[in-house]
Amino acid sequence: MRRFAHLKQIDPNTYQVRAIVSGQKPPQYSREKVVEAPPSIDNARLFQLYYHYGKWIERKEFVHEKADGKFHAVRWVGPLLDGSGYASASRNCVAALNEAGVQIQAKAVSFEAARADYGRTGEIVDALLGRRISYTVNIVHMTPENFRHHWEPNCYNIGAFCWETDVLPREWVPECNRMDEIWVPCRWTADVCIRSGVTVPVRVFGYCLPVEDYADVKPYRVPGVDPSWYKFYSIFQWTERKNPQGLLRAYFTAFTEDDPVILILKTYRSNYSKGEQEAIRAEVRKIRQEVGGERPPKIILLLEMMTHAEILGLHRFGDCFVLPHRSEGWGMPHMEACMMGKPVITTAYGANLEFTLPEHSYLIGSHQIPVSGMPWIPWYKNHMTWAEPSVDECREFMRRLASNPSEGKEKGRRAQEFVLRKFSRETVGRAMRRRLECIWGRQVKVTLGMIVRNDERFLSMTLPLIRDCFDEFVAVDAESSDRTREILKAYGAKVIVRPWNNNYSDARNEVIRNATGDWMFMLDSDEAMFPEDIEKVRKLMEQAICIRLPRIEFVTDGAHVDETVYPDWQGRVFALGNGFHFRNRVHEILYKDSDGKSAWEMGYFTDAPDCPIYHYGQCRSREEVWLKHHNYRLIQNGLPPLDAVPPNVEIKPCEDLKPFTGDHPLKGMI
Repeated sequence: MRRFAHLKQIDPNTYQVRAIVSGQKPPQYSREKVVEAPPSIDNARLFQLYYHYGKWIERKEFVHEKADGKFHAVRWVGPLLDGSGYASASRNCVAALNEAGVQIQAKAVSFEAARADYGRTGEIVDALLGRRISYTVNIVHMTPENFRHHWEPNCYNIGAFCWETDVLPREWVPECNRMDEIWVPCRWTADVCIRSGVTVPVRVFGYCLPVEDYADVKPYRVPGVDPSWYKFYSIFQWTERKNPQGLLRAYFTAFTEDDPVILILKTYRSNYSKGEQEAIRAEVRKIRQEVGGERPPKIILLLEMMTHAEILGLHRFGDCFVLPHRSEGWGMPHMEACMMGKPVITTAYGANLEFTLPEHSYLIGSHQIPVSGMPWIPWYKNHMTWAEPSVDECREFMRRLASNPSEGKEKGRRAQEFVLRKFSRETVGRAMRRRLECIWGRQVKVTLGMIVRNDERFLSMTLPLIRDCFDEFVAVDAESSDRTREILKAYGAKVIVRPWNNNYSDARNEVIRNATGDWMFMLDSDEAMFPEDIEKVRKLMEQAICIRLPRIEFVTDGAHVDETVYPDWQGRVFALGNGFHFRNRVHEILYKDSDGKSAWEMGYFTDAPDCPIYHYGQCRSREEVWLKHHNYRLIQNGLPPLDAVPPNVEIKPCEDLKPFTGDHPLKGMI
């Protein structure tokens, strides 16, 4: 019987630890035992250790030992049956992991009595609720005061949550630090966690939606609405944070009854009772009387519970989603509107900034005010702040779109392209799985890719520095006549020899076809990086799809750089198995199968500005540099390259050079 102990209490003077000791028995049969802990253990590491077979070991080591194939599984705990945005996000994350091939057991914890039809995603979750499997990772997707109630002693525990103000509640910080790591949906919330004192790793995995649910959606017809009217709509719970008063004041002062516009509000308060519905109607009447004038614009309230399909139909029916909130932990209705190709008017504050970007959304300015108006939620404190969005800006955006619908349609189209790429269940599920595989001890396999031709000079300098940073090495050799292939094989490369056809993309794509890793990391033979920078890029792979690196261009003697081309971003690090490939004969650009635009245009790249590539290819004579660049232009135009500089060509020295005074990988060798 395997026995382990979950540390429960520690005496800092005697180092006696009170632990829950259990084996292959239900938890209720566990017993307490006092054991001696080594003096190196302190309170900060209380939840990071196990007493296992008579010795203290790191929890991560314990999880790795247990995770031997059949134990590669996850338990997800969250409000999976509720109707809130939290619950919707939780359901989609569970479905994303399931579709990514992760074995998962789901556990529902409910905070609402009402239930609705959650469509195909709900069916996936329902099937996982009854599973009983062995798991080593426990993900608790709730606000952090709930973490302790679902913490598992024999697991790697992950706390997942979102938040809406400038700081976390003080009580939440130790609850977060009790976990092994924290998952949040956006960089904004990650910054809030770190500022608030969370010290365990904080990782970002955006919330996701099933792409197929947003195709061929039938409009939800709202009675009494003329299809020719411009239809503003919003979906939210009627609370101070959602700021319905600001929305109504902007709308009632922007239009009159004569304008061909309407505002449709799908909302509720604490529940769907008749009393709560009447309270909403009364508040709408009050604001309309205060600011709406004698002929206020048209408005319709939808106060009954709607199915998921009906909500999607409302998105299809409307023309523009608008919500000047005070803050969002994510903004699921905003994201659904983007998925449906609708323009979004919303506040430039909170987690929604992960996907409502200025390029394709209408962002309302704001100033900070103290949190108030929601006393039933104890975690909102008066020392916290959130946004007070500008009613004037919201009003002007609404007028602008009502008078120019085509502009809004174009913005909505761009928003749809962006969220379909970045926040599909396939994309987010794959990213979460990569992180789980790291936890289970399976390191991400990274392939170093190269195309070479007579490059013995540079390979002998660059490979000793970088080769050990990668798990696989694949090189395409364009029929070198020097020692290039000999050097490559000495460093364990899989070498593919193919004739040179004056097409760099063809050669790079041949490298991709022969790679077996999870990621491709392409460097040229005349490029180098510091090993510690390569390690930073590897860590970034846990949360990215493609990564861009800046490139420093060394020239002539290796002591000068050409600043005119910096940062010269290089997009040659990307996840394999996603259909990525290169196009163009020279100056190759990364594309994805079925995408008409480049990976950069499609928003796939994450930048790593502090991990530069050092390029030494121009550390040659001026004649060699001129010939290299001239041949690039010839190849680009389908012409054969030259073997030498024509005798009538005058080569002028470069005037844009600057001495390089810092350190670089090949310093002293070039």
